[in-house]
Amino acid sequence: MSESVTFLDQVLEGSRLAAEIDDAVKSWHESDSQLSLRETLGLRADEYDLWLSSPDFLDLIIFARVAGLPLAQVANDNFIEKKRMAARAEDAWMVKKLQDWLSSQID
Repeated sequence: MSESVTFLDQVLEGSRLAAEIDDAVKSWHESDSQLSLRETLGLRADEYDLWLSSPDFLDLIIFARVAGLPLAQVANDNFIEKKRMAARAEDAWMVKKLQDWLSSQID
């Protein structure tokens, strides 16, 4: 992978799947790249912060990029939707992670 073409660039152009992010991280760890992991993945600071809070939010990041919407707006919309469904225990942790991330964006 050329250092000028990021993982997210490849996902957005359709040449890689989002599910391959672990492979991209592993490749970065094994490389001698001078780029940070965030730069290699092609994530902005807010996107990287959200992804670090939970890799499950990569789909939100991709959706925001494709739709041309601010990540905070997409995350907030997703938070509201998940909060409605939070009666299901498996969604409760995602609601908390989104809430924490959204709160950090306001500070």
